Amino acid sequence: MAEAVEWILKTNYAVHPLFHYLDDFLTRGPANFPLCQSHVDHALAVFHRLGLPLHVEKCEGPTTCLVFLGIELDSVHQMARLPAEKVDRTLRLLQSWSRKSTCTRRELESLIGSLHHACRVVTPGRTFLRRIIDLLCCFRNRHHPIRLNTEFRRDLLWWLSFFREWNGVSFFLSPSVTPLQDLVVSSDASGSRGFGAFWRREWFCSSWFFLPSQPSIAFMELVPIAVAAHFWGSAWSRLRVQFSCDNLAVVHVLNAGTSKSPELMHLLRSLTLVACQHNFVFSAVHTPGRANVAADALSRLHLQEFRRLMPDSLPLPRPIPPTLLSQLIPPH
Repeated sequence: MAEAVEWILKTNYAVHPLFHYLDDFLTRGPANFPLCQSHVDHALAVFHRLGLPLHVEKCEGPTTCLVFLGIELDSVHQMARLPAEKVDRTLRLLQSWSRKSTCTRRELESLIGSLHHACRVVTPGRTFLRRIIDLLCCFRNRHHPIRLNTEFRRDLLWWLSFFREWNGVSFFLSPSVTPLQDLVVSSDASGSRGFGAFWRREWFCSSWFFLPSQPSIAFMELVPIAVAAHFWGSAWSRLRVQFSCDNLAVVHVLNAGTSKSPELMHLLRSLTLVACQHNFVFSAVHTPGRANVAADALSRLHLQEFRRLMPDSLPLPRPIPPTLLSQLIPPH
């Protein structure tokens, strides 16, 4: 029925654009122009003629700020965010969970559902939902008592600390819109030699001397990206950072903000926490190895080749503190 109503409005009344999800409809138009009111009038008339009931209290507009599918859309500030009452309700929910020591699977499912909805406009939240989901996956019975472990509390702490500050995402940074990056960071890793990255004139590289065992190549590719964020994140405040990487799996993890791999999540959480602290957003793009030659030279520790390819780079690399390298090693 909703699809039929959409077809009628678009075909017979030229209501464009028109979006619908189940029985929720949304249209838009230019500011200071009667087009939106005309669209609303046509829609109300069609629903009335077809005998379809409406929740009058849920009909909004024309307005510059309305709630659609539980998300507040603000056309003036070009932002999507959770409504204020939902923010307060979610904070009370998080605070109540901080006092819990056990729960049932059903209660945990409800918490994950609420936070997953919030992740639509709290972008870093996906990274700090993984450990809560992993805890849920350990139990099948919906009424089984679950003890809330340290990993769960670490994710919960992030939500309590950053939820209100990160509520809201720019329309221009929506996953459906390719953002224009403010800066690009190139990196690479060699399984047998080392890793490196560069941004503008600055660069760093290192061997894998600090790793106790041989991790996956995806983990190795993510290491220089995490190090770069720790080094230069303070200079990226309010900017859109694009990481250039020749590993498709790492590109997917960075753009999705989550992974089933615990070792990748360890690095991704470190990277995302730096992004939250310095208020920058990041994405990743795949760059074929043949086009990533300067970063490849760093990963192989071919410094003369790197200097030949990047003659304007600084004479010396930035040293990586041992404390930072130790933080990158996943706990066992």
